[in-house]
Formats: sequence, structure tokens, C-alpha cells
Amino acid sequence: MQVRGHRFLQPALIFAVGLWVVSLFLPAITFVFDVEPNLFRGSKILLSGWIDLLVLQSGWLANPVFWMLVFALLPREPSRRLVSWLAAALMLFSAHTIDLFIRPDFYDVRSAHEGYYMWMAANLSLAALAFFLIARKRAAGT
Repeated sequence: MQVRGHRFLQPALIFAVGLWVVSLFLPAITFVFDVEPNLFRGSKILLSGWIDLLVLQSGWLANPVFWMLVFALLPREPSRRLVSWLAAALMLFSAHTIDLFIRPDFYDVRSAHEGYYMWMAANLSLAALAFFLIARKRAAGT
């Protein structure tokens, strides 16, 4: 999928990975347990977010899919099918985190912070990059 003239691929990947890494150090979500608000950083959510899979909140799965997509984009000619499936999965899992704010009482979520928004921007920018590269490759006829 290395289309000529795409010198922005490496900077775009670095941008998305940078956003994702910085989001780990920022406040991401405020949860309320026992009436006391608790501000969770992105790293704490990364390490403990898998537990939400037990209540069918699949948003945490965007994290491993993000890295799978990063590594899928690294080869000179990555599989178009693999990249498109991973980009779609990344968008769907990222979008599923909105459920935290639609049903805040079920998840005990009170608010999102800059870490959450940066994480979402990293995921969506990487997925958009992947779809853009697929579209350019398809337009080029290869």
C-alpha cells in the first residue's frame, strides 16, 4: 500500500502513536465509586479497562486493534483487506466507548477529560489514514 507521493505516512503514524502515548499520562475519565469522584488517567484505564468486557463494553479492544493497525501499515505492501478490517474494527470499538456517556449510571462515569479525547483522536486519525491509503491505492489501480 506504499503509494508514491505519500511522504506523510510516517509522520501521520508518528502523530497518531504520539497522541495515543500522551493520552496515557493525562486524566481520561472520572468515575464515581461510593459517592467519591475518582479521576482515572489513561494508563489506569488501559490496565484495568479489560474488565468492562464482562459487561459487553468492547471499547477497550480499540487499544490492541490500534497497535495491530500500526504494525499492519508498516510493511511496504500491507494487505489492503487486513488494513481495511482493522481500521473498521478500530472505528467501531472506539465509537462503542460513547456508550459510557449514554448510560453513565450503569458504568458510574461522570465525565470525560483530555486524555479520553486525545485517545479518541489518535484512534480515529489512524483509521482515517488507513482508509485514505486504501482509497488512494484503489484509485491508482493497484
